[in-house]
Amino acid sequence: MPHNIPDSHNAPCRHLPVNLVLVENRIRAFMEHSTRYAFMGSMRLAKDCGVSDAAICRLLSGYGSPSYAMIVRLTQAFEKEFKQAIDPRDVAAIDGAFLTPTVCEVVGCKGCTPQAAWNDDDTLKPEYAGKADSRSRKERP
Repeated sequence: MPHNIPDSHNAPCRHLPVNLVLVENRIRAFMEHSTRYAFMGSMRLAKDCGVSDAAICRLLSGYGSPSYAMIVRLTQAFEKEFKQAIDPRDVAAIDGAFLTPTVCEVVGCKGCTPQAAWNDDDTLKPEYAGKADSRSRKERP
């Protein structure tokens, strides 16, 4: 084996740079649990966070990862809306490893199922399944 090519046992472990790591967010789920952000939500949330509507729309559509400052601003806006402390790790998390399994549990919801909680095949999305019945709408009594 040539001297300048590392073998597989000694090869360095490669990690993605921190700015390329996928940061998932549950901004939309928090908005759906809110009365303030139910109508014109992205515009209101942007105003409350002191950012542009486009910045919130990019996060809602999954383009880009939020900065730490953005996560703090979002968390503060949601804390004001829900009148309780919220851990920023419940708003955004690396690779979806949220501190609390569902937004329902974070905000104290008893298991709502807004329209956006359902997949196209009428099964409940995992982020809403924590407190709610995970059967399809058709299977419910």
